[in-house]
Amino acid sequence: MGRSSTGVWMRLPIFVAGAFLLGGMVGALLGVAAGVWDTPVAGFAAAFAVVVASYDASPRYKLGVAALALAVGAVVAWWLLRNSHWPEGYPHAYQPTVLPLACTWAGGCMGYAVCWLISLRNARESEV
Repeated sequence: MGRSSTGVWMRLPIFVAGAFLLGGMVGALLGVAAGVWDTPVAGFAAAFAVVVASYDASPRYKLGVAALALAVGAVVAWWLLRNSHWPEGYPHAYQPTVLPLACTWAGGCMGYAVCWLISLRNARESEV
């Protein structure tokens, strides 16, 4: 018995929100464990997870849904991270920086690249 396409589309935001939270927490823990500023690492991991989860969870239009997640995520990341400052204890403490924003955008772009490669592989496998 197949899954209802409508039900999958309705659950997609829940999957994406879960990926955001899990990716962000894992990224922050990795940043702390590595002894670096955790915000850029968490942003990278969260953006990567959101784009890949969007691709994986969507029943159709997978690359389109991943691109939409990337675009919406880029705007949300800009809104949240545009006024970032270096944390205390760093040489440039309290000075503005775009590092968390750039890392978050890079994570989303890398996630989309992975989705594109998976899509390309799946298309080649279906030809054979």
